[in-house]
Amino acid sequence: MVGWPTFYLSTVRNPIDEAVEHVIHLLERRLSEPARTSETLPIDPYFVPRETY
Repeated sequence: MVGWPTFYLSTVRNPIDEAVEHVIHLLERRLSEPARTSETLPIDPYFVPRETY
């Protein structure tokens, strides 16, 4: 909706596909090594400039 001409708001987009890939990867690692320490994989959102920045 933010891309509709009546709104045309700038927004931050989170790469959902990348997030899902990271979650699956982390789950697979945890299943293969249950004693493994916790880890975090960063996911970089990106700015989508429109007319409100």
